[in-house]
Amino acid sequence: MKAVCVVEKSGNSKVGRVSATYAPFQTCPESCPIKEFCYAKYGPISICTKQITEQAEGKSVIELAHMEAEGIRGLKGRLPLRLHVSGDCPNAESAAIVGEACYAYRYKHNQPVWTYTHAWRDVPRDAWGTGIAVLASCVELEEVSQAQSLGYVTAMVVPKLPKKAFKIGSTSFVPCREQKTGLQCVACKLCFKERLNRVIVFEAHGARKNRLAEFLS
Repeated sequence: MKAVCVVEKSGNSKVGRVSATYAPFQTCPESCPIKEFCYAKYGPISICTKQITEQAEGKSVIELAHMEAEGIRGLKGRLPLRLHVSGDCPNAESAAIVGEACYAYRYKHNQPVWTYTHAWRDVPRDAWGTGIAVLASCVELEEVSQAQSLGYVTAMVVPKLPKKAFKIGSTSFVPCREQKTGLQCVACKLCFKERLNRVIVFEAHGARKNRLAEFLS
């Protein structure tokens, strides 16, 4: 097992058939407010993340970014790429390294690349480059406008999924279609957009979703 896992074909009932990358927890920003409740630490996925995190001991985030980029370049590029099922890019340099590889992936067969980041305060959106959808993960309402002002598409985790789209002031919020209707990510494609004037809302999920929902309440 390497310190970064890159998979040609992955998928589940939520996402659908995709390529995917898994980065170790060393790449997650210390500022992530829900690190304790991260779905990648619990359940079946934790087997992989525990192994790659152990393998990443002693490696810098830049080394890990180069490893991830190398893996992405080796993919065929025929499926949408879910970047960072676990992990993140905690600084601009690592984001640029991974983003460049994602750009190359995107234009092999015109397949989308998307990811979520808790490092949006520290990493300029431009560092990721183009050809990749990067959604700033927000947990507080005021974070949404902050992240949007920095050029990010935004997503927000809430204790309970709203029944329908709604607005707060001039900001529009739309519930995750998979959580609402069962429509897979590969069919929905809302998170694949590099520019989006709506906030995508997700209900707390994962093995510790009840504790996360309590934390968010």
